[in-house]
Amino acid sequence: MAWQPVGGSARHPDDELRCGTQRPSMKQNVLINKTELGKVKRTTFNNSSPDTVYGASMPPDEEGARAVISTWQEHVPNPHAKPGPDFKAMNRAAADSGLTSTQQIRSFRSDHPAYLKTGAESVAQKPGKLPSDKDPNFTYGKPAAYRCGLSV
Repeated sequence: MAWQPVGGSARHPDDELRCGTQRPSMKQNVLINKTELGKVKRTTFNNSSPDTVYGASMPPDEEGARAVISTWQEHVPNPHAKPGPDFKAMNRAAADSGLTSTQQIRSFRSDHPAYLKTGAESVAQKPGKLPSDKDPNFTYGKPAAYRCGLSV
């Protein structure tokens, strides 16, 4: 059971009895300021005036969200941009050549550069053929459990 000051819980936490010297600055010390259970911690600083503004005031943006979304522009990639190096292909080629040390692989990469493929080049192979491509009457799945005697 927690200790409660005399007079019930209607008293303010700062009104509790404290040991030692009591100074008004104790109510503005963040480390000593006590909070009431279920309530927001009180501010410990003193605002100079209600007109005081903290931070920079930004002018309102003339272009709102509606204008931005209605004039949506898609990204156009740079046609002159080079793709990055394909380390996977270069390392595979170096291993196929029998190179094992890091110095050999580094010199192999500089002599035999390989770059990542972009766009249509990046498609490795055509999709596989399906049985329904050859035979248009081919059906997928399992047959139904019930079959009519006429269809058998």
